[in-house]
Amino acid sequence: MFFTALYRRFFILLLVPLAAAGCTGSVGKSPGFPQLDSPVPPRISEEEAVSFIRDDFSVSPGFSSHLPLVVIDTKGEMVLPSRVWDPARGHAVPIPGAKPYVKADIAVINTSRRVNRLDDMPEFSSPVQIRYSGDVLNPDIKGQYRINLLDKADRPREAPILGMDSGEEWELVASLRDKSLLRNYLAYTMAAELLPFSPDLRFCEVVFKIRDLYLYWGVFLLAETVKPGPGRVPVSPGGEGENQGFIIRRDVYDPEEVALDTYAVKAGLSAGFLNLVYPYENVTGNMLAGIEEYISRVERTLYSESPVVYVNYTNYFDVDSFADYFLLSEYFMNFEAGFNSVYMFRDRGGRIRAGPIWNNVGSFDNLSEPLDPRKIGFFTAPWFDRMIRDLFFLKKLESRYAVLRRTLLDDATVIHRIDETARWLEPARQRDWKRWGYAYGGTYGQELTKIKYILTEHGAVIGNAIRVMTWERQLFDSSYSNGRSSLLAVGFVVLFFLSVHFGRHH
Repeated sequence: MFFTALYRRFFILLLVPLAAAGCTGSVGKSPGFPQLDSPVPPRISEEEAVSFIRDDFSVSPGFSSHLPLVVIDTKGEMVLPSRVWDPARGHAVPIPGAKPYVKADIAVINTSRRVNRLDDMPEFSSPVQIRYSGDVLNPDIKGQYRINLLDKADRPREAPILGMDSGEEWELVASLRDKSLLRNYLAYTMAAELLPFSPDLRFCEVVFKIRDLYLYWGVFLLAETVKPGPGRVPVSPGGEGENQGFIIRRDVYDPEEVALDTYAVKAGLSAGFLNLVYPYENVTGNMLAGIEEYISRVERTLYSESPVVYVNYTNYFDVDSFADYFLLSEYFMNFEAGFNSVYMFRDRGGRIRAGPIWNNVGSFDNLSEPLDPRKIGFFTAPWFDRMIRDLFFLKKLESRYAVLRRTLLDDATVIHRIDETARWLEPARQRDWKRWGYAYGGTYGQELTKIKYILTEHGAVIGNAIRVMTWERQLFDSSYSNGRSSLLAVGFVVLFFLSVHFGRHH
């Protein structure tokens, strides 16, 4: 039985290129996969690809890339972590003497001829503030960086970059934990087909200019951050009390942020903390109290053991968005996503929606401890662990996943996207591995094979695992409440028309 299953998975991996050829549409033409519609760079040898990267990782004249080049001139300063994790306190603390932000200039080179050189005219340039924004628990030297655009007077300004919507805050996303360079790109772009407010992003190669030296820093994603506004998270400003909109993030405690004191946190019913992302600046005590009271009311409903109370949680949540978030995170095996970097938002007067997704570095079995792809795990995440007590929610997950397995999460389709993206990244990927290969370990081909194996193994068990969960006897069923509300609505409409009808005859 074991060898039969192993042979079946191996056979799928061999036939994926043939199966993908018969799929409708092309990954390169999909609006959810930016940049891949541009021509694949010509194949060159690895020796040629890395020939302009010196042994000290400085860039020699003649360096070029088919990816946009992001050149950051720090005026001689290094961008280093300004905080360190303090295990005794359970949160990050400032490093004495470290600067949170470094003043710099950014230049984005992206020519129409698809060959970008350091001496080309930038498509975009601006003064910026830049800081290290990577994982403070496990910082790595490649890093992740938050960039804030400034005008000439050092005031915040907004601008579009590489065809993305205008914004003042941007993120250069990378991690030594992801030697495939694909995990965040796949997650964000696939999520965008279900959660349209997902951050837009572009592959690029980053070069730091330190005095007269250009240091090659590798392949990154330049991404939008999670902020309200046109083209980003649809949260309208204004509102009062419990009617106002907000963006929140479940994460570890951060003393530099506003942690919400809500019912589930105080009662110890949910792990982590809910941090207020928006409104953050100029938030008043009344605004904060209104948001906390609204979320507390939601949590009292969600965590209630009374069926009559619990089934009303669907009045507060956009259940479809939470179902899609659940399925995407489970499919990616991104079990960190339920506890850290979990964004949720509510537009003024609306329901709470899940997303955007953020930080998928740990997906596809990329945590410190190996996971069993034959088991699911996202159901333990706060709030989601209560939603799966609802038969209606479980049935929604089951039917939704069946549809996604024939479309977005089809094995052949996803593996084809991985292969196309990896092929398109060459030779930039080869340069990144020259720079960071000593830290990655293994080979690039081995990492891609691992991802494909994990997604086929794990994707095959999710549907049945959810189906088994529906068999549990001690489940609530919010469909009764929804159905009753629908019947009441229909009843009122019928009574209205009957009253009008009989009124005309008397």
